[in-house]
Amino acid sequence: MVICYLLFLELVENSNEGQNYYAERRSINGKGLTIFSQRRYSYYFSKFLQMNFKKPYISCIKEYLENPKEFIIEKIRVLQKKLRLKFVLFGPFNKKKNMEYNVDFSLFIQIK
Repeated sequence: MVICYLLFLELVENSNEGQNYYAERRSINGKGLTIFSQRRYSYYFSKFLQMNFKKPYISCIKEYLENPKEFIIEKIRVLQKKLRLKFVLFGPFNKKKNMEYNVDFSLFIQIK
């Protein structure tokens, strides 16, 4: 989404400012993002950047390109310290041939 790109480039300070800017520039009636899930996603992305990366965010690209595996491993370590497992959901169990099961697995996490 354009708003996430604006946040990443630090052209706007937060998701609300990005949504307002987008609404001004891209719509006649001032209603840029009307779908709630898109608004929520831009807010989550803004918080994700603030919690996990230092400004300027664009410097992360260089770090990633120099050593992608280590960059990802380090970010996972940081996230593990900030997240707490809330509950785990297994199922539904769809029976396959030869007694094998197809399992859907979901983790629900909560930010500390």
